Amino acid sequence: MSTIRPKNWDDFQHYKDRRPTWIKLHRALLDDFEFHSLPLASRALAPMLWLLAGDYENAQIPLDYAMLGFRFRMSAKEIEQAIKPLIDNGFFNLHGDASDLLAECLPREETEKRREEKRQTPSLSASDLVNMGVDDEIARDFMAVRKAKKAPLTATALKGIESEAAKAGITLSTALATCAVRGWQSFKAEWHTQQNSQQQPQQTGYKEYRPK
Repeated sequence: MSTIRPKNWDDFQHYKDRRPTWIKLHRALLDDFEFHSLPLASRALAPMLWLLAGDYENAQIPLDYAMLGFRFRMSAKEIEQAIKPLIDNGFFNLHGDASDLLAECLPREETEKRREEKRQTPSLSASDLVNMGVDDEIARDFMAVRKAKKAPLTATALKGIESEAAKAGITLSTALATCAVRGWQSFKAEWHTQQNSQQQPQQTGYKEYRPK
């Protein structure tokens, strides 16, 4: 596991042979521009880490976010976000593989990126389907199914349904009607084929719809 160690650790020592270890703060810290340029959470955490360093041999603090979160009564995410600027700006030296930090950060960053992309992807409405020639009732029923399943209809998803409807040899409106009746949020040609082999494809209340 990687560790972090305060920069110039020996400068913080006071009564080195005592336990618990004492540390001292230089008054110059008040006028340290780089320190005061750090996020507030990082500035608050730094003295706590300096104190904690005295518990470890050679002041090497294990970079264990869960453990540090417990010691300082913070969440692991808060610890991670506060420590990174301290390392990036040289207040703590990282010992070990820097990929340990990345291993923690990247999955979360990628997840947040996917969520943001999902939020930014425009979704279609029943009106959009009607404008494409889908029967109004069918469009509203299909969108109700998607809403119940918390699955916004994107242009990409609709293109997939159109492609599968073409494979099955039916119109988009008929494919969406089938989805509405069976509670499907999407459509596959093979599903339609399987259902066809078992029973009549037309459902009560819906007819094959082909725009004029």
